[in-house]
Amino acid sequence: MKAKKWRSRLALLMAFVLGTAMLATVPVTYAEGDNLLADGGFESALVAGDAPGYDHTQVTTGSWVNVCWCEPFTDIKAEGNSSLKICYSYNGLCTDRDFPGVYQDIEVEPNSVYTLSFWALRVGSEGTPLYVGFRDPNSDDVWNNIEQHTLEVTDLTDNFQKFSVQLKTGDLDQIRVYFYCTGQGAEEFRGFYIDNADLSLDVEATAAGLADAKEAAKAALSSYVSLDDYREAEQAKVSAAIAAGQAAIDAAADVRAVNQALADAKAVIDEIKTDAELTAEAALPPLLAR
Repeated sequence: MKAKKWRSRLALLMAFVLGTAMLATVPVTYAEGDNLLADGGFESALVAGDAPGYDHTQVTTGSWVNVCWCEPFTDIKAEGNSSLKICYSYNGLCTDRDFPGVYQDIEVEPNSVYTLSFWALRVGSEGTPLYVGFRDPNSDDVWNNIEQHTLEVTDLTDNFQKFSVQLKTGDLDQIRVYFYCTGQGAEEFRGFYIDNADLSLDVEATAAGLADAKEAAKAALSSYVSLDDYREAEQAKVSAAIAAGQAAIDAAADVRAVNQALADAKAVIDEIKTDAELTAEAALPPLLAR
């Protein structure tokens, strides 16, 4: 019974390897260079997220949402007709739990690396930093920062400069890209202007991340058990399961598939009895042994 179950699991793992290998032969099309952000030049009106009762837990794609103190501004821009103006809030928080800023919800590929680039300048020599990053719009806490980068006031000048940061999506297939600043404790105007925001897939970094995940998974599988703990017949089964698992990991097209291949291989190995387990079974009465 036990051997039949093990053979069934190993057969499923081998089927996964073959199926994944066949899929891997199909060229993968990456949209490197495509800007996933709508209105990256901030030419259109913002969604009025600062309106009373606005629900920030809803997913909003295709446009920027104004949390507060933001607007397209025509007098200062890198190019086009306008840029985004983010004003400092004199008393810090503006609405709900967040600060002056905007966000946009974007569909992305899980376990991938994206580059967020933009042009920015500051007005005023004092104040708090400009924060850039993303949140999970489907989280129980939509204000929680998943990944955040900080541009200090000294990093910016009164002229537009280009900045770029990398965003790693992890398991998320949707992210909320944001720009915001905090309170300043002064009444005179201070703020930031942002233009030409662009979010695009970084194919090279994503591929490197997948390669690293595969190496880590194969190392974890190789050290999962010690062959010395098994009898000769079971050692052959463990070796076969490891080989099949390694092949499935190599054939995986993304990190999620890598993790699944590792889990499947471990499940097969867990069904193989060690020498200690077989010895203990042999000492049991025949009706209790399995």
